[in-house]
Amino acid sequence: FIAALAAGAQFPAEFGMNWDALADALCDAQLLKATGFVLVLRNTSNSLGLAVNDREIALDIFADTVLYWQQRRQPCWIFYA
Repeated sequence: FIAALAAGAQFPAEFGMNWDALADALCDAQLLKATGFVLVLRNTSNSLGLAVNDREIALDIFADTVLYWQQRRQPCWIFYA
């Protein structure tokens, strides 16, 4: 899951491939080279293909990311379907 997100978002080769690195990367404007973003995860199930605990971690990271950018008045949306 993390590797697929990293590839899709074109994170650099040195990206850490763990939850902490994902959280950091999604809140790093320099890494994203953007002033905001929309992340769309297609062809996923409600579980995102993850174990229950991992799904909760991913959803928490997504919620924290959106809040982070909202507080900075930057557009950010994360969708999955």
